[in-house]
Amino acid sequence: MTSYHPSAMTKEIKEFIDSLLLCSDYSDKVPLRVVDATLGDGGHSEIFLKSGCSVLGIDMDKKAIERAEKRLAKVFQNVDLSQGNLGNFESSFECFQSRHSQIKKMMEKIGWKKCDVVFADLGARLDQLYREDMSFNGSEEADMRFDKNENTLTASEILNSYNEPQLRKIFKESGIKSYRRISNVIVRNRNISSMPCNQLSKILFENGVKRIHPSTKVFMALRREVNKESQELDSLLNSMSEVIELGGIGIFLTWHSIEDRQVKSFYKKMERMGFGESVTKKPIQPSQLEIAKMPQVRSAKLRVFKFNKI
Repeated sequence: MTSYHPSAMTKEIKEFIDSLLLCSDYSDKVPLRVVDATLGDGGHSEIFLKSGCSVLGIDMDKKAIERAEKRLAKVFQNVDLSQGNLGNFESSFECFQSRHSQIKKMMEKIGWKKCDVVFADLGARLDQLYREDMSFNGSEEADMRFDKNENTLTASEILNSYNEPQLRKIFKESGIKSYRRISNVIVRNRNISSMPCNQLSKILFENGVKRIHPSTKVFMALRREVNKESQELDSLLNSMSEVIELGGIGIFLTWHSIEDRQVKSFYKKMERMGFGESVTKKPIQPSQLEIAKMPQVRSAKLRVFKFNKI
């Protein structure tokens, strides 16, 4: 039996979808069109489909898409139209291996000029974090690309080619207090770039802050740089005013202060420009019950923006 990555804050996210369905502007717009910009294992898309939405899924990870397709096919197989449990069930699901920056092109592929919801869960899946080329306990050279077919720099190549100021920048932006020392250690030990992740981690640990394993933040910073996560998020956020219908919403689930600041700043900018309003004046955080069941969600924050002018 396939084990899927647990999806966070599904109850809260479903409530926003249900509220949109009940909105007078959307009473005749069924099914809603949802772009799941971080398809992953398909846990959130399953919620959307079961709410009667049509879903376009996007993910850079080919294996994730394969797992999600297998999972979501069962949603359609298990529909009991006689019970009306999915309304008229005009829902559909399609997905593509793609970056956030390609959202408009992916929508055009299936004939969508606009959508009603853009959703993104910005956390990495557990199976990605435990990959041998991504985990600081891994036995392979650091690659860290979500899509290994992309002709982009791997983490090892970044460690080997970036100068010290460049390394300082990516580590500082990830909130690493010892960013100067760690950058200097990497430059003085260029041979570490070809080491397995666990040996690289050992060197970082020996030169970092012992209170918390420094490799955690360093590896996250490298993963973000390899996959251009900050730039891709900016591209996705800036696309929303073009792709979301009047009255539609953007739902973003963040796991780190970096992404949360990006989303928060964008929402404020959109409000100033008169595009709409932030529904969540303060981010919604997981319930204590969910944290007790899944402790890793304690850092998650949910922010929602509603567009009222395009």
